[in-house]
Amino acid sequence: MKLIITFILTIILISFTDITGQENGEEIILPQNIVETITIAIQCENDGVKKSSMSMIGKYKLKQACCVLIEQFGKETNLDYKYLIARVIYMVGCDLSVEKFRTVLKEEQATELKYFCELLHNNYLFAKK
Repeated sequence: MKLIITFILTIILISFTDITGQENGEEIILPQNIVETITIAIQCENDGVKKSSMSMIGKYKLKQACCVLIEQFGKETNLDYKYLIARVIYMVGCDLSVEKFRTVLKEEQATELKYFCELLHNNYLFAKK
């Protein structure tokens, strides 16, 4: 199991070495196999792999992976991950993903999480103006 996790982390890190210099706001389009690798990492049972892959999506604003995050939000039972997913989706800033996420959020039971997401959404709308 450790070998698989190490392999996934290595692939993720190698795949991101070409795009680390793109800090100028351009949209980064990744090949499908890298998006699939990130998808596997998001669904991994290892906390470190899961958190770091989610954080990379937000850092590099990978719009391609937002759909996977929205799906994972529905499956996730840990509130910490739900907070992280919400923050990452709003960091990426894809209008379609933000609105789709708000639709998924309506089924959420935790009122604190709903309030947090509402604050993020208001901040997102304010920043867009």
